[in-house]
Amino acid sequence: MKRILLSKTDGVGARCGRTLSPEKTTIEHYVPNYRGGADDERNQLPLCKKCNKQKGSRLVVAEKYYPFLKSEYCLEAAKYKVEEGI
Repeated sequence: MKRILLSKTDGVGARCGRTLSPEKTTIEHYVPNYRGGADDERNQLPLCKKCNKQKGSRLVVAEKYYPFLKSEYCLEAAKYKVEEGI
């Protein structure tokens, strides 16, 4: 799963742009589980541990908060948010 998520950013953290190995990658939920987000691939992206901790449970705008996330995945995340009514 982490390799699939890393393909969304060409192998770097979606927030900081640091190169990540699968072992050092944390799975970030764009919409946190307790805010209604699911373990859906559209709702997950790769972050380093530090960036994941900094984001916490906030809701963010993908295009602004994740500069290293490819544009098609930013659109996918925005659609996911709308579909889930968040």
